[in-house]
Amino acid sequence: MEELQASIVAHLRAQRPRDKAAQLSRLESAILGIWYERSGVPHCRYCGKPIAAGDDIWDVEDLRQARACGDHYAPF
Repeated sequence: MEELQASIVAHLRAQRPRDKAAQLSRLESAILGIWYERSGVPHCRYCGKPIAAGDDIWDVEDLRQARACGDHYAPF
C-alpha cells in the first residue's frame, strides 16, 4: 500500500511543472495580446503576423475583423 501511495505522490509531483508551463504560456500570450492591441496594428491571433495590408484576393477589413492573416483566414 505504501508503494502505491509513493508512486501516486511521485506521479502528482511530476505533473506540477507541466501545469506551471501551461500557466506561463497563457500569461505570455495574454501579455503579447495586450502589446499587440496597443501597437495600433492588428496582428494575426494564430501566428502573430501584422495585418497591415492584404493580397489582391483578401479584403483587409475582413482579415482585421477575423484577426487572422491571409494564411489563417477562412471566410467559411
